[in-house]
Amino acid sequence: MRSVSATRTAGQGVRQLLLMMAVIAVPAAIALSTVDGIRPRVAPTPQPSPLGYTWSLLFFVIPAVVLAIWFHRHGNSRANRRSFWIALLVLFGLGAGLDVFFASTFFTFVNEGATLGVLVPVVGGSVPIEEFGFYSFGFAAILLTYIWIQESWIPGSGSEVLEPSQRIPLRDMVSFHGISLAIGIALAVVGLVWKEWGVGSDSSGFPGYLLFLVVIGVLPNILFFRAVGPYIDWPALSFTMVLLLPVSLLWEGVLAGPYQWWGYKADMMVGIDVDALSGLPIEAVLLWFVAAWAGVTIYEVCRLVLGVRSLGGRTVEGSLDGRSVGGSSGAI
Repeated sequence: MRSVSATRTAGQGVRQLLLMMAVIAVPAAIALSTVDGIRPRVAPTPQPSPLGYTWSLLFFVIPAVVLAIWFHRHGNSRANRRSFWIALLVLFGLGAGLDVFFASTFFTFVNEGATLGVLVPVVGGSVPIEEFGFYSFGFAAILLTYIWIQESWIPGSGSEVLEPSQRIPLRDMVSFHGISLAIGIALAVVGLVWKEWGVGSDSSGFPGYLLFLVVIGVLPNILFFRAVGPYIDWPALSFTMVLLLPVSLLWEGVLAGPYQWWGYKADMMVGIDVDALSGLPIEAVLLWFVAAWAGVTIYEVCRLVLGVRSLGGRTVEGSLDGRSVGGSSGAI
């Protein structure tokens, strides 16, 4: 059984993260809600933003490359780097799967001149190749930002390499976290109810994109939170999400939405839109938090499996299937 101190440490981290996000999100939501009338979009013809989507990927390419160089030179262990690549591949697979199977259902790509014009066939249509560039460099930038803050900004963070006998097999880390399941169900129910009866919401269609994000966001927690929660560096994750907020608002709300690099099909959204950002749906904002939360969870799971643990978890004491999962001894 996991000790009370381990559960409390993870719970405190979650509460601190949510509080930090609320401090930013609440005033932003109030300010944006004062806008009466949707900000108009720019007609895609004649082309107002040649290769705009393509060049905008530099928002993620440059940070990812710079932080990757730092990580290669200063990363604490080979297992850390392997954990990063495994987590990145999983995230890329989820993003690519979203486009391959659901892009024609959830998204639109009207402004062809904003891309290279290279289209990748997917179920029900095609998507610009830039989509997969985002899933590669965007998720890399998110993970590397978390690692950079964890290793460089926060005193006492970092990681230590464990002996092979101290590593936890993946099967031993899987456990059921009922709170995460309850949160996921609650979010899904709220989305369904709002879609049907919400103020200003179009009841036609189905909030499929929201439900997809809920599943991706809560499933790693349902399976792994009890084991990995105490080892997530919650201050580093909080700072990562805070840094993501201005990038997401600039990229989607100021550029992509108004210039129609991509769009969202209203019948598949829950119906909560930000008029000040050209009708940006709430799901577009939720995506960034889901990506960061799920990505960091997967990364920390990989680190424990490969034999690395966060030094930030030294104060955590508990056990997993009879194994120590914290304390100053360094054993798992």
